[in-house]
Amino acid sequence: MTNRTAGRTRTGNIVVKAVGGLALLAGGVGGAMSLMVDSGSNETQEISLYSVSTGNFEVNIVATGELQAKTSTVVRSKLETDSTIVRIIDEGVFVNEGDLLVELSSDAIRDKLENEMLSLESARSELITAENALEIRRSDNESAIRQAEVRLQLANLEKNKWVEGTDVEKKRQLELDVKANGDELERLRERLERSERLFAQNFLSGAQLKQDRLSVTRAEAELVKAQLRQQVYTEFEREMELTTLTNEIAESIAELDRVRRANQSELTSKEAAVTNARRRLAVREQRVTNLEEQLENTIVYAPTSGLVVYST
Repeated sequence: MTNRTAGRTRTGNIVVKAVGGLALLAGGVGGAMSLMVDSGSNETQEISLYSVSTGNFEVNIVATGELQAKTSTVVRSKLETDSTIVRIIDEGVFVNEGDLLVELSSDAIRDKLENEMLSLESARSELITAENALEIRRSDNESAIRQAEVRLQLANLEKNKWVEGTDVEKKRQLELDVKANGDELERLRERLERSERLFAQNFLSGAQLKQDRLSVTRAEAELVKAQLRQQVYTEFEREMELTTLTNEIAESIAELDRVRRANQSELTSKEAAVTNARRRLAVREQRVTNLEEQLENTIVYAPTSGLVVYST
């Protein structure tokens, strides 16, 4: 009994193993079956068999940790100064690209921008004034140059006129005066000689002889004066006039040079004023541009779609 019982047990074990191996294999085909096993006693046990297949399954595990987004975009304020938050999107809200995230106070920036706009208009006005002054200076310079050049030209013409005309005429006139007075003196002397002969012959009165002698004396005096006038002109007046005319030309040249240098100095000053005005205007424009950018930066928009998370 014992042997039979043992034999049954072995037989039962073998059957289980054999049948179980089939079930695993059959598992690839699918289906289910039952197996009756003799447990060595008078009772018979029924074992259910199932087919087995490979597949995925979910596993839920409860654990502690920190979630981190795969892709994140950090949004920072570009304001150069401190400001207060007027409104801000709630954390955890999903936003789309272009949605408003934060609005900062812009009162101080608007005040600065308004003041800078006034300064900008003043700078523009100053530039226009400086440019007009520069154009006026250029026009005045051209006028002053023309006047100085005309003065020099007139001085040269005056000298040429005097050298080629007035001086020649003056010398010729003085020569004619000397010659005329000489000829007159010679004529009067000849007449005096005739008068003396006639007076010696009692054909001429003493009064007439005296008158002829007086005429000769006067003619001699006129000749001396004519010769003196010629000498004074040749040795003094002519040189003085020539020096005066030459000096006038030199002064005109010097004046033209002074006008040119003064014009250049004034022009440089006006050009510098325009340059400075343009620089001041550029500075004001840049300040206005910066403030306008800062004003735009008081409102922050979402650069991309996503979930809002406050930075800690």
